[in-house]
Amino acid sequence: MAAPVKGPAINFINLTAMKNIIAHPLVQLLSFLIILVNGIEWSAMPYGWFVLFGTADGKVFAIIGMFAILICLASIFWRRNFLQPVSLLVMWCSLFAFYWQLTNSHKQMVFKGGPGLITVLVFLTATIMVLNARMQWKNS
Repeated sequence: MAAPVKGPAINFINLTAMKNIIAHPLVQLLSFLIILVNGIEWSAMPYGWFVLFGTADGKVFAIIGMFAILICLASIFWRRNFLQPVSLLVMWCSLFAFYWQLTNSHKQMVFKGGPGLITVLVFLTATIMVLNARMQWKNS
């Protein structure tokens, strides 16, 4: 006869595994690149597109964004625990630099609408999960 099971019999969501997936550098990088940016002269485009083509024009936000991407990729290969939070900081600096260089009429449209805000919230969630995972690693 089997012993009675304590707690729920089926665990549908393993929160630790989900946190580890969301805190992975590739998920962080993908959530950074898919942030949707609206505009007056363009329809919603992913932020990675602006970084890619802004680098060719020498835009500051794009150069910072490419640097952040390289740091994030380096954190995958070298497994240094400080590289991933540093790449997050540089990614947020790139987003702020992008927003800061826009004119006032463009600033009103940047994250207007649901999809743009949802993608920013996904990136914010990835940021929180990475920082939470690094804090737990440091405390253990």
